[in-house]
Amino acid sequence: MLKTQGRTWDGVPLPKLTVSDLKQDAIQLFKDKAVKRGRLTNEEVSVEDTILMDNLHLIDEDGYLIRAAMLAFYKDPEKWVTGSYIKIGYFGKSDSDLVYQDEVHGPLIEQVDKTVDLVYTKYMKALIDYEGVQRIEQFMFHKDAFREILLNAIVHKDYSGCNPIQISVYEDKIYIWNDGEMPPNLDSTDKLFMKHSSKPYNPKLANIFFKSGMIEAWGRGFEKIREACALYDGPLPEYEINEAGIMVLCKACDRYLRLLRDDGQHPDHHPNQNGQDVNKLIIDFCKDPKSVQEIMDEFDFDSRTSFRRKYLTPMLKNSVLKMTIPEKPSSKNQKYFS
Repeated sequence: MLKTQGRTWDGVPLPKLTVSDLKQDAIQLFKDKAVKRGRLTNEEVSVEDTILMDNLHLIDEDGYLIRAAMLAFYKDPEKWVTGSYIKIGYFGKSDSDLVYQDEVHGPLIEQVDKTVDLVYTKYMKALIDYEGVQRIEQFMFHKDAFREILLNAIVHKDYSGCNPIQISVYEDKIYIWNDGEMPPNLDSTDKLFMKHSSKPYNPKLANIFFKSGMIEAWGRGFEKIREACALYDGPLPEYEINEAGIMVLCKACDRYLRLLRDDGQHPDHHPNQNGQDVNKLIIDFCKDPKSVQEIMDEFDFDSRTSFRRKYLTPMLKNSVLKMTIPEKPSSKNQKYFS
């Protein structure tokens, strides 16, 4: 019915939503990114929000905001569309071994950076390598490529399916799934990485992300993924596209796998843990608050100073662990939880 009217799902109006309901921080984030990337000028963003929304074609002919505006800028899009968030989980040795998980909510324009930061601080640890005396942090998959894949998932998702984007992180691979579809002629990994036209599933939403500078037009996003993977000398992601949605498999690059096998040179592994990532074990152990001594006893740490330097301080800095008494960091009753 929408196609016969020349509309798309994300272009349907929402009569009860007004511009004043949109989150100001999300709109400001859009403005900052758009100006920084040169997609809009300072003059173009220095207008009233209603004019900005109209200029972005997010207000229909009757003066109503459309769904794309709500998804991108409303503080709680799940009020209107179930499943408009991102779910992340870390898995151990099997698909049923869910170690920990998080959800990223809020305006879609904010979800991207939050998700990338969360995955690359809490869910993926950089292994350490050296080129001469230069210390290199090596992730399993290039962050720029992951960001492009995530943006594709957001833009091409079928939000009427009411399912969140799901990111599954393993020791040596990442799966990214969304309830969406690609144009019929782009039904394989090989075709996606060939030159092709851009035909987003949600064109109104895609235009917002394009104007913000977060995505490219003309299908260049896949070329950016290729370029980022080449920097790691890693494999291209593999796409499985069917009626159940789009699943993307991102395999770890060879350099990361080599470091992963070499546990003795990996400073984030404790020799008494048989090569398992102690950071992840600590996170799991601290689901209930634990003291420093309880953590050290559980993992056979001998040196309190070394434990704080290698594990506790970085995990607190990255907000992977939190204090039960943050106003008194040195309290003798201090405990830590994930």
